Amino acid sequence: MNKQLLNIAEGEMTKKEFRTLMKSLDEAVSKLPGAIKGNIPNTLEHTFAGGMYIRKMTLPAGMVFTTKIHKKEHPYFILSGDVTVITELGKVRIKGPHHGITKVGTKRAIYVHKDTVWYTIHITDLTDFEEIEKEVTAESFEEIDAIKKIK
Repeated sequence: MNKQLLNIAEGEMTKKEFRTLMKSLDEAVSKLPGAIKGNIPNTLEHTFAGGMYIRKMTLPAGMVFTTKIHKKEHPYFILSGDVTVITELGKVRIKGPHHGITKVGTKRAIYVHKDTVWYTIHITDLTDFEEIEKEVTAESFEEIDAIKKIK
């Protein structure tokens, strides 16, 4: 696994290798003591304004987690903190303040070095959190591949 992580850092993994690694990482993390599947309690705040869902995540130092697969492009903002983020594009360390765009199909493995405040903004008219998750996240990479073929 360490060699695979090094390959991610160097940007040498194929999309298929990255997806396989992320599935393995999800499985391994889910078996750790205290592992939580789904959203982490007490880390999320939800706000709605003008057809937007604004999600604030307060991430404690030492946390390791993987995200869901993003089905829609949207902005994110790291107001404060320090995280290492691994995606199929490689590994990057980000210190707040920072902003970026999450692309369709993005899945991340994240290590939180220092307490971090991370916001995402999603365009939606929905106000039910579970329905919003279904609208903006995919259950599998195959679902993303199907979406990309449609566009």
